[in-house]
Amino acid sequence: MPLVWRAQFSVSNDVIDADHKYLIDVINECEAALAEKNRGELAAAFARLSRYSQDHFHLEETIATAVKYENTQRLHDSHTALLQELEKIKSEIDAMGDQWSPELAAHMGGLLRKWLVNHVISEDLPMKSAMQRHSPLFDPRIKHKGADK
Repeated sequence: MPLVWRAQFSVSNDVIDADHKYLIDVINECEAALAEKNRGELAAAFARLSRYSQDHFHLEETIATAVKYENTQRLHDSHTALLQELEKIKSEIDAMGDQWSPELAAHMGGLLRKWLVNHVISEDLPMKSAMQRHSPLFDPRIKHKGADK
């Protein structure tokens, strides 16, 4: 069963929430490629996940700083650790070779799910109160009327 976005994952910022929804989609693609034993699709999906995670974490930190979230440094440190963990998962997937069991595929998919869900729940949801002081549309990269309450 694919990972599904839930309202309780929302940090009350549409930009971050949209990124999380995309990350869920990419993790679902990774899981499908694992289940189908499709090395090419898995490599492509994992590359998207890795690149997008880096961009997402940078944007998330930019937004956290702009809304004056008090634990931005801790958020940055956790992002660094998460990227290292993602690389470790990639190494484990690469080590699987061309053939892998359904159990191993499910295990690797579970690691990716855990990676994202832990990120959102442990690191991002604590930002929610700082985010709620601004419009859900707040994006410090864009200066437009109505971005702040």
